[in-house]
Amino acid sequence: GNAALTINRYGLKYGTAFSIVDSSSHSIAAGDSAQVTFKFLPVSNTTYKDTLFIYSNDELTPVSATAIIGLGTAGVLRLSANPTNFGSIGLTHSQTMTVTISNNGNGILTVTPNSLSLSNPDFTLVSVKPGTPPYNLAPKGSVVSTVAFTPTKIGADTATFPLTISEYEGNSIDTSIVLIGTGIPNASVDP
Repeated sequence: GNAALTINRYGLKYGTAFSIVDSSSHSIAAGDSAQVTFKFLPVSNTTYKDTLFIYSNDELTPVSATAIIGLGTAGVLRLSANPTNFGSIGLTHSQTMTVTISNNGNGILTVTPNSLSLSNPDFTLVSVKPGTPPYNLAPKGSVVSTVAFTPTKIGADTATFPLTISEYEGNSIDTSIVLIGTGIPNASVDP
C-alpha cells in the first residue's frame, strides 16, 4: 500500500530450534522492506520447521504467517578400528598401524586430541595427517593417525588416546581410541 506499516512484534509457533534476534517494533515505509534476523540452533541432524508470525497494523492482514525451515547438520564420528589390536610383538620390536578418524555426517566434525602423547610409553604416535589439531573434518573427511607399539615387557599392554569430539556447535563428547597389544619373548634360534 501507500502507508507505512508498523510491525508491533514477531512470534514463533514453536521456538525450539529458531529464535528471533530482534523482535522490537518498527515502522516500514511504503515500498520499503525490513529484515528479520533469526538464530538457528539445531540440536540434532534433522530438518526443523517453524512458523514466523508478524503482527502489524495492516487492516487486511494484521497477522501474517511465513514458514521457516532449517537443516540441522552434525558430524558423525567413525573410527576404522577401536580398539586397535597390534597382536603379539616380540620385545623391543616395533609394529605400526593406522587409525582413520572419519566424518560420516552432513556437518563439520571437530576432533581435538586432549594430548599428542599416549597414556603408555610402549605406544607412540608416529604421525597424524593432515596438519595439526584441532581437525575440522568436512563431511566424508578424515584424518589418519599412525601409531606404533614397541613392547618393553611380556604380557598384555594397553594405551588410550583421548579425544574430544564436537558434532555440532555447543556439543562435545570425550572419547578415546584404545590401543592393545601383547609383548612376547623374542624368538631365539638354536645353533
